Amino acid sequence: GVWFGVCFVAMGALLMLTFNRAPAYLMALISGFLLLGPFICVGCYAISYALERGKQPEIKRAALAFHQPRRAVLGPARLLGALSVSGKLRAR
Repeated sequence: GVWFGVCFVAMGALLMLTFNRAPAYLMALISGFLLLGPFICVGCYAISYALERGKQPEIKRAALAFHQPRRAVLGPARLLGALSVSGKLRAR
């Protein structure tokens, strides 16, 4: 679970750094994180699922959890997130 927490902290730090140094790239970076966020969340869910079952969580299984058929909602969620951010960019 620590690995995924580090990923979220790194994304937040990168957002702050980008906002302070190059605010023009901030929206592009946010849309990229909207594409990566669901993958990280599914990894966290896979770790939680393994812990609930009393199994030892594995980083490889958590990293590849989005390949399972029951996780088919990720594609439309990523597309919707990317479209909403690009729509905001066009509105400006």
